[in-house]
Amino acid sequence: MEFLVFLKISILELPYLSIFYPNMKVNSIIRPESSCFEKGGAILVALLWFVPFIYGLITDQTIFLVSLPIGIILILVYNAITKGKFVYKNWIQEELIEFNKNGVHHEGWNESFNWNEMENLKIEILGFDGQSRSGSSSGHHRTFNGTESNISFQFMGKDYQFYYYLRNKEEKKQFIAYLRDQLSPHIESATVKIFFNRLDRYVTYQIKEIEAGCEDSVS
Repeated sequence: MEFLVFLKISILELPYLSIFYPNMKVNSIIRPESSCFEKGGAILVALLWFVPFIYGLITDQTIFLVSLPIGIILILVYNAITKGKFVYKNWIQEELIEFNKNGVHHEGWNESFNWNEMENLKIEILGFDGQSRSGSSSGHHRTFNGTESNISFQFMGKDYQFYYYLRNKEEKKQFIAYLRDQLSPHIESATVKIFFNRLDRYVTYQIKEIEAGCEDSVS
């Protein structure tokens, strides 16, 4: 059975936080599942928005470019109908999840997961909210929304996956430092995947091999 839980990092705005705080508490976020009707509605909105707009760009017929503001209106209507269900900012819950030297504790479930009992532990630190996905040379302007990072593992025969929210650059850098300085001595084996936008690429480490100062490549 697989559990998907989104998390929001909640840490003090202090440099070198990992040196002083052996625990890190985060807010859980539950991502809603889409019904067939909701998936169909999202696809329809996308088609009504992008297809005419792209056609207008290719054929140089400006009349089709009005689909851009129309698409924005359709998105607002869609979010109103679904009551903001798919607005990621609305997924944040009050229940806390604590990372510490022993493992992960979920206050909402009142359950703890010990590092030494986990298998196939993988941690992905991807993007903070608004972080560019690619370098300026690529010409793309896609960004992360901060909810893509996750931790997955097997525990007592079950698969778990916790997603967490990275609010800004400082929190992402602090989380990388926290893993390296505080958690790595207590975790026997884990794969850590980090996106560095200064390098414009993903880098995969074993947790005990995370380089000192690598968080400075986050911008």
